[in-house]
Amino acid sequence: MKQKMEKTRNKYTDKFEFILRINNHIVCQRYFNIRGYSNTAKDSMDLKWELNEIVSTIQSYLRDKSEDFLWTNYNPYSTKNSVVREDKKDGEDYFTFEIRVDGKVIIIERFTGMEYPPKIRYSVNIKSLIPVIISKIQRCLSKRKYTNASRYYGYSNGSK
Repeated sequence: MKQKMEKTRNKYTDKFEFILRINNHIVCQRYFNIRGYSNTAKDSMDLKWELNEIVSTIQSYLRDKSEDFLWTNYNPYSTKNSVVREDKKDGEDYFTFEIRVDGKVIIIERFTGMEYPPKIRYSVNIKSLIPVIISKIQRCLSKRKYTNASRYYGYSNGSK
């Protein structure tokens, strides 16, 4: 009886979420379920590779939006270009993308936002990317076979 309850608990009560932030301010946060979640998949290289792909998708989206914005606001007859100009800042703007299981961060990626115009990086809307991001995470964390990180890096039992 305990084994059966443990299986259902693992299958349906784990809470999954991803969060995209800029400078610790939430841009997008979504909760979702994963059918057939494999707890050991969170330590796999497949998750790291999938996260890199998700971040690349977000960066590509931001580049496309930046290009559209710059071409829309381009004025070849103006001597000054105030669209891209930034006031001096103390620090750098960073985006972070993290995946959580039951409120605990299992993986996080950080990338710079300084290569995008301020109007783009402070008004990010990734609504169209959400289904793709969630399906990639679900597919990765429910795999039956995955690449073990310790084997990939050539160490075992958590020691290098």
